[in-house]
Amino acid sequence: MMERNKFHPRPSQELCPFEVVEWEKLKTKWNCTDPADYHCLPDQYNIPGQICVKPHWVLKNYCPIYNTAAAKIDLLPCDLQYGACSDKDYRSNEVFRYSACLNKTEIYKESSTLQPEPPILPLPLMAGIVTVVVVLCLLLLAACIIHSRRRRRRGKKTEYNHQLQPLLDQSNIPVSKR
Repeated sequence: MMERNKFHPRPSQELCPFEVVEWEKLKTKWNCTDPADYHCLPDQYNIPGQICVKPHWVLKNYCPIYNTAAAKIDLLPCDLQYGACSDKDYRSNEVFRYSACLNKTEIYKESSTLQPEPPILPLPLMAGIVTVVVVLCLLLLAACIIHSRRRRRRGKKTEYNHQLQPLLDQSNIPVSKR
């Protein structure tokens, strides 16, 4: 016999119902000692499941989830992109009334794994940016070196010309008379 006070994931591809009639059918099949204890809600990985547990109060704009690691109901902020959220406090066993609390399980159903994907690190992007910055720095350094060498050469030429200038002026050259 299945333990009703432990979280049991729903069969593959089956979500928790959003309608009262379907909810009542599941509640009857699940057969909790107290029918008010029946819950069909997602766990911390958004996998829908069923459990018999005392209902908890859920604050408006929050959704109940069953935290399997802590073996208790937790609350998460409701996200309107998934459907309707509550506008008042409610009992956790009435979660079927708020599609945003159960609807997000459909997103995970479509993926090959039911666990959230790990974040993608932008390492290739970072490596590309670093490479471009290094190349630009090297080009700038090379341009500075070339520019400073040209300035030194120009400076030496003008200095050399200034040294030769007195020698080129014939009037200053003493001529010896023999």
